[in-house]
Amino acid sequence: RRFGGTGLGLTISRHFCRMMGGDITVTSEAGVGSVFTVTLPILPSEQAPDDLDDDLDGEAAPQREITILVVEDDQITNDMLRQMLERAGWRVLQARDGDAALRLVALANPQVLVLDLSLPRMDGTMLLQALRRNADWHAIPVVIVTGKDLSAADRSALQPDVAAILTKGSYSRE
Repeated sequence: RRFGGTGLGLTISRHFCRMMGGDITVTSEAGVGSVFTVTLPILPSEQAPDDLDDDLDGEAAPQREITILVVEDDQITNDMLRQMLERAGWRVLQARDGDAALRLVALANPQVLVLDLSLPRMDGTMLLQALRRNADWHAIPVVIVTGKDLSAADRSALQPDVAAILTKGSYSRE
């Protein structure tokens, strides 16, 4: 490989696609390249957003932006996640601790959270509990990205409240 990466971008993209009822697949041929395919369901017309402008005169309707809040105290990891997610077309907000994350959730209403568990002041578990207690925020999908070596019991305790748990440094292409 000429250009390396952690594999996190594809992993997160796949989880987001699956959360939206789709998937992402890759086919690769050495020396030729890779093809990434994203499939997402189309909303039936009765479920389509009602605020699309019918007077666009043949122009494409504006694309709805998905906002992802990355909650990570390590600046390098925070920047890496932001760059990967922005390249994938998502709007990214960043918080370095749980208190800042709660303020951003209240202000920006993100559709997805990418959350580290090891945060200063309010850790990721406490933030997750605060989100789940709030009726307006309890359904926001959360992807845990952690450097912690979680036990089976830890994973089991988190599982009902999160869409995925990823361990930093051990990403696969799935």
